Amino acid sequence: METEKSPIIADGFCIEFNPELWQFYKPDLPQKGAKVKLKPDFEAIAKLIKGSKCVDLIGVYKNTYAFLIECKKFTAAGQAGQNPKPSYRATLKDNYESIPQKMRDSLAAILKGARNSSHEREFFQNFVKCFQNADFFACLWVIHNKSKLQDKHNLDEKNVLDDELTKNLSWLDAQKATIIITSDNLSNFTAQFEGLTITIQ
Repeated sequence: METEKSPIIADGFCIEFNPELWQFYKPDLPQKGAKVKLKPDFEAIAKLIKGSKCVDLIGVYKNTYAFLIECKKFTAAGQAGQNPKPSYRATLKDNYESIPQKMRDSLAAILKGARNSSHEREFFQNFVKCFQNADFFACLWVIHNKSKLQDKHNLDEKNVLDDELTKNLSWLDAQKATIIITSDNLSNFTAQFEGLTITIQ
């Protein structure tokens, strides 16, 4: 089984974890340059489904909870007295459809892999077991550089983003449709789970 070793770097996040509690899997292979090369089970889906996509990370926690995780990093803050740059809600507007698609296509690869993968069958089968038990989280982790002066605005945007993604991910029936992580609430998130440390690079 070729799951990831700690730490994992994913789009600005550094994820350190206890392998006795967590298993993570990255669908793509380490690659120089912008071109993405997928691992075999995801490459097979890409060949079958034109334009298919995948999430950044797939995780299993305590052999009970399953995670599909998409990571985003961008800056969207304006300084006081200046015209602000587009909000992260506006920046992610185009992702309202692409994120659910990534999760759908990733699940297709996982289900296929659970039946006949020659690489990660045990991990995929464990994920499917957790998924069937409804112990499943569809997560969006976001890094942004908004200042504390904009906290109320941040909260309003977060609520809108949560509502949009929850609606577009309703077919998954996940326990938690989105988890927004910023530099301010990282510790609040990691405190919910043992053996997990996330830092922003």
